Amino acid sequence: MRDIRGGACQIPSPEKWAELESVDLSSNELDGRISEQLTSLTFLSVLNFSYNL
Repeated sequence: MRDIRGGACQIPSPEKWAELESVDLSSNELDGRISEQLTSLTFLSVLNFSYNL
């Protein structure tokens, strides 16, 4: 996984997921239902699933 500058991204540990503010899962060929568990991410303001299946 690469960040916008081309460097390696660090994925936060599960303990820190509740603090996530933005998640971009675009263009990953994802298919299926979105988990209701995402509702527990109370700081999440952007969730991008564009350009998937």
